[in-house]
Amino acid sequence: VNMFVYCTILFEHLPTGSLVNSFQFYPFVLYEKPGISSLSLACEIIYIVVILFFILRQIKSILKKRLKIFKSFWFYIDWLLIIFSFVSLLIYIYRLYSRNDLIEKLTSNNKSSQFIKLQTLAYWNEIFLIVIAICSFLGTLKFFKILQFSRNITFLSKTLKKSLKEMMLFSILFIILWSSIVNMMYLYFNDKTREFSTIIKAIETTFKMILGKFEVSSYINNNNLVLAPFFFIIYNILIVIIMINLF
Repeated sequence: VNMFVYCTILFEHLPTGSLVNSFQFYPFVLYEKPGISSLSLACEIIYIVVILFFILRQIKSILKKRLKIFKSFWFYIDWLLIIFSFVSLLIYIYRLYSRNDLIEKLTSNNKSSQFIKLQTLAYWNEIFLIVIAICSFLGTLKFFKILQFSRNITFLSKTLKKSLKEMMLFSILFIILWSSIVNMMYLYFNDKTREFSTIIKAIETTFKMILGKFEVSSYINNNNLVLAPFFFIIYNILIVIIMINLF
């Protein structure tokens, strides 16, 4: 099957007397197929060569333009892409070492005397996916720069520059209002439900509400929360309806 899953099931007794349960599953592939691994290795080598080319190009730009290059937005995007690419490479090497060590334990003869621990490998696999996602985001921004010869992309870029001041003011207003509501919901729900147990999970849940991927009615009925409808109505009126339509 070539699919391993690391599972964490946790029950927390809070000082308020509540019992909060949480569970997490980390699926990951341990063995690589011969054909796919060869293709992946080729793509990884090409990616490293491209990153090395970007480093040489950035060094030449710094020597040529001196301090003027630090005013360019794309200069920081390039270096962020380079830094996160090397971070992903280091995590990949360490993850490969951990995977080989785990495979050696699984295939050894004295299996009963060894404790097989998947937590480290699952953790670094999760971090690796996050770094790869950041690299994909930065690479997409670079792709937009390459498409600047397109008339539509140039028109979009000039429109964003023209409305930059208004967008910054709107962003400040949105962040202040949205963060205050998120903190209010976190303080009320954190000892009652897993979706709001931490501030990060509260942020994720509120974003799901904006996207319409959070079923509020079933959530309220299952947890029997008295003030929950009030908080969800306030959030939808202020954030989803007013702020999104205003934008």
